[in-house]
Amino acid sequence: MIGIWSAHSIIFTKIVAISLFVSFCVPMILVPMKWAKVLQWTIPDHNHLAVYFGRCLGGMAAILALFGWRATTEPGVLPITETIEIGFWVGLIVLSLCFYPIP
Repeated sequence: MIGIWSAHSIIFTKIVAISLFVSFCVPMILVPMKWAKVLQWTIPDHNHLAVYFGRCLGGMAAILALFGWRATTEPGVLPITETIEIGFWVGLIVLSLCFYPIP
């Protein structure tokens, strides 16, 4: 089940990056208060800080979308130390669950 469409992963990643950028990032950067109303958030009377943080969030999401796009154009190779580190964290999670206190 895992990886059955791996041959299409580049197309999927490009579609997700473009969709995220167009549907989320651009509205958050350009019109954050209208986007907040669409999401039914409470709009404060003094919204300067909300506009600032909305644009910051939109900018961060745009960076993630752009890096997602770039990941499809430049294949990277994961060094063995990264693979070992992933195994370390998985082992630590399992060990932590073994020591989890049960009431």
